[in-house]
Amino acid sequence: MRLADTESQRLLDAPGRLQSLDTGGMLSILGNFRDHIFQANELGKSFDIRISRQIRNVVITGLGGSAIGGELVQSLVSRRCSTGIWINREYRVPAFVGEHSLVVACSYSGNTEETNSAYLSARDRKARLVVISSGGELASRAQADGIPLLKIPTGYPPRTAIAFSVFPLLWILHKTGVWQWPEQIAEVTMSAVASTCNKYRPEVPASDNDAKQVALNLHNKLPVIYAPSDPLGAIANRWRGQFAENAKSLAWHSVLPEMTHNEIVGWAHPECLRHAQVLCLRDQDEHPKVARRFEFLLEKLRSASQAPLQFSGNGESLLERVFSLIVLGDYASVYLAFLYSEDPTPVTVIEELKQSLK
Repeated sequence: MRLADTESQRLLDAPGRLQSLDTGGMLSILGNFRDHIFQANELGKSFDIRISRQIRNVVITGLGGSAIGGELVQSLVSRRCSTGIWINREYRVPAFVGEHSLVVACSYSGNTEETNSAYLSARDRKARLVVISSGGELASRAQADGIPLLKIPTGYPPRTAIAFSVFPLLWILHKTGVWQWPEQIAEVTMSAVASTCNKYRPEVPASDNDAKQVALNLHNKLPVIYAPSDPLGAIANRWRGQFAENAKSLAWHSVLPEMTHNEIVGWAHPECLRHAQVLCLRDQDEHPKVARRFEFLLEKLRSASQAPLQFSGNGESLLERVFSLIVLGDYASVYLAFLYSEDPTPVTVIEELKQSLK
């Protein structure tokens, strides 16, 4: 990565300055990521669910971080299960949903109106329903309808509760026979996440802190994130959303091989693309042909923008690698917020939208 300007680097290495901006305690929440995984895994493990009929398809319905959790689970299990998994971000569930469908309605707050509407749609179609929520209207509906409810802790910004979207879902799919959950991987992932968080903590200077360096390279740039759709498409989506919500910075993401069939041509114009910073997320399990496409793409982009930056997750299992990338993206987005003198926690525009829809 290119060396950042000294003034910006000094800002990120000034704990007092960061604390004054971080009124919502986002850095503290990120530092507890390992504990979130432990809690989420225990909740999933102890969740009692029995399915009396064959499951032919799975629909995970949610928005925002809950939908990203579903996307992550889809990428983690798709190579090892024969049941189709569909991510739904709409007010209604797809027409194929019926009595042999498992529909998992995920809403951290329980008040996401699209998810509540989709829940009713799935209930009307007599699907097998499960709810993951911290409370709100969705939890109340589930309890009134006798629907299995997995309660998750409340009090966090929803985007920081990604562990509570992923690990309970993995257990639900395991207990319903959709896939076999290798439980020991959760323990390894907890250890890996704790180690990764330690590398990106605010006490670690920018010269040794990759998350701070990512933020410094993105300051006053447009982040453009590219990743292999299998298995990192959800991570690219996660990074884009975190830059938007935490740093209040617009970002773009796309996936390979799809973007090499259209978007790659668009790098010729306009001139403002020279102010973009490309971030490539890579994984050892990406298809060899996708790796070849990345090589071609990187060569073309070197003359069209700042030199692309590449990142790979750490760990033997895909679960470890995706969570190490989640941690990097989360920390980088928070440090970018500080460079813009933003508090990463509030999402005022979203709250305004919710009020306007009431």
